[in-house]
Amino acid sequence: MQSHENIEVRVARGEDVDAIVAVLEQGRLAQHAMGFVQWEPGRQWREAVSRDVAAGVGRVLVGSEGVVGYAALIGPDAEYDRLGIGAGCRYVVFHRVAIGDSRRGTGLSSMLFDALEAEARTQGYDTAMVDTGVANCVMQHIMQMRGYKSLGIIDFCWGERLTYEHRL
Repeated sequence: MQSHENIEVRVARGEDVDAIVAVLEQGRLAQHAMGFVQWEPGRQWREAVSRDVAAGVGRVLVGSEGVVGYAALIGPDAEYDRLGIGAGCRYVVFHRVAIGDSRRGTGLSSMLFDALEAEARTQGYDTAMVDTGVANCVMQHIMQMRGYKSLGIIDFCWGERLTYEHRL
């Protein structure tokens, strides 16, 4: 396991977009190598990440080699609201969570989720939500290890996803 001493989590900036897109594409390819497709080929990362950055919801993990991880904090989420998920609580959804090839498998996702959850609490959210592909056993394991409760499979406009919640 690599040291996380020189890693920081910060708000994503315009100059980070290319590196974020690379991290997300590395995540997509890693999923494919594990035998499943959650993020389809040809996905328009740049558009989504640019929207995240403009809205101030993108977060990057930055190490000595540059951007090594990414997530977006979306709260509330229009699709979750349409489906009635999170009704009765002040929730945030962590979307587009990925760790780049240079740091994948080093436990860095724990640092990322610690930072995301702490920021969500600071912003007044009481619940964090994550949805992931039914075959994405890596993210499912992370959710279970962090104490997230499964809400089961939900049919979002972007496809069926296992959905999790965690009281902050």
